[in-house]
Amino acid sequence: MLFPRDSINKDKCITVEVCGHKVRELNPDERTCALCLQRTLLQHAGVKAAERAVARTNENKYIPPAVPNSAKPGQIPKSERNAQRTERKARENMIRRIDKATAEFSPPAGFRVYADDSLNSLMERLNEVESGGQTFVLHEDGDPLWEYLESDPPPPLGKPVTIVLGDQKGILPQDEAALSSFSALRVSVGTLSLLTSQVITIVHHYLDRRHVSGPH
Repeated sequence: MLFPRDSINKDKCITVEVCGHKVRELNPDERTCALCLQRTLLQHAGVKAAERAVARTNENKYIPPAVPNSAKPGQIPKSERNAQRTERKARENMIRRIDKATAEFSPPAGFRVYADDSLNSLMERLNEVESGGQTFVLHEDGDPLWEYLESDPPPPLGKPVTIVLGDQKGILPQDEAALSSFSALRVSVGTLSLLTSQVITIVHHYLDRRHVSGPH
């Protein structure tokens, strides 16, 4: 799953990877899946926030001025010391809260986050794990998936296939262009607009009838 980080840098995304063979104790309902995704994202956000806070603490360590205080050589004004102490304590408290949240929201087995990811990077990782498998892009204007699977002779799908679905706005043209470099085929499960969950169910049904290893 790819989630754009912001509206400015849309080519950089956060990917949440779910490895089915590593997942444990996951009930097949939307609430449990949502909680697992939430725990994964919270743990990732907590670690990154803690790293940034520590980096800021190191960057803001006090460096004695080149010209010492004439009243008390080697010291800085009391007001400045108090301000630095207050800032340091606030930062330390934030790090403790983040550490606590990170401990409470450890990622469930089989869930992993990739930051600053892209569609190209994701496809390259999938090819490294399962090279040779066919990639399908689900699109309402695509060729019927079932007719492709039932063609004679049967298409050589190879290892587990990869299914790419867009959101409610569809797949961006630049993403389709990137997928074409991975020999992705545009296919459809019908002429009607369906929910993502319905499309996934239909695709699994088609692949099961063709005795193909499950999709990514």
